[in-house]
Amino acid sequence: FWSISFGEGSSCDYMEAMRMFGGKAAATDINPMLELMFRGMLLPNIELDWVDGFKSDFSNRAIDFLMGQIKRADLPDDVVLRIADTIFQHDFLNLQALRYKCRTLSRQGKSGLAKSTYDTFRKEYRDSMGEKFPHSFKDITG
Repeated sequence: FWSISFGEGSSCDYMEAMRMFGGKAAATDINPMLELMFRGMLLPNIELDWVDGFKSDFSNRAIDFLMGQIKRADLPDDVVLRIADTIFQHDFLNLQALRYKCRTLSRQGKSGLAKSTYDTFRKEYRDSMGEKFPHSFKDITG
């Protein structure tokens, strides 16, 4: 078994994220969490059986936390977009993140960017799933 102890003055991003997952983050607290999670999956270049559970648990908790946050009405558009992009770092085919991102961009008058985001997602979906994406742009932005 391994054990890691952190002394005074040291920190661990993983432990900090796990602490945040357990609490209620205010709008001012969401940015540090996004900074931690925007880097993507935990230990992306390590493929060991005993690590897989930690990686999966971290991504699941990150997505659950972020999905709870993105629904908040008090978040500015730039934070909603950052949350959607961060969700995509952990799940590049997340339909809800696509909806929030495209709707926010459309609301901001950035229809071309929203359509480009949708088209990229649709291509990645087809390449990964081997089938056509079942939702139209209008369904997503509706």
